[in-house]
Amino acid sequence: GGTVDFAPGLIGTIDITSTVVVNKSLTIAGPGAGTITLDGGGTSNILFLYDTGELATVVISGLTFANGNASLRGGAIESLGE
Repeated sequence: GGTVDFAPGLIGTIDITSTVVVNKSLTIAGPGAGTITLDGGGTSNILFLYDTGELATVVISGLTFANGNASLRGGAIESLGE
């Protein structure tokens, strides 16, 4: 596993143009829900959490998710696995 931190002072919207796949334990730590938004543009999931049998743990905090494609499973975040 690992940790994704955002640069100090980073603000605004990050456009996600294709789904980000997470297949291991990971912590994603944003600076605050009102500070950074991950925007799927309505075309894809933003995150796809895929458990490979290792019982991965994913912790997400301090971010806003917007405009994930709700016609796909999960909208902003899809999770598949145990």
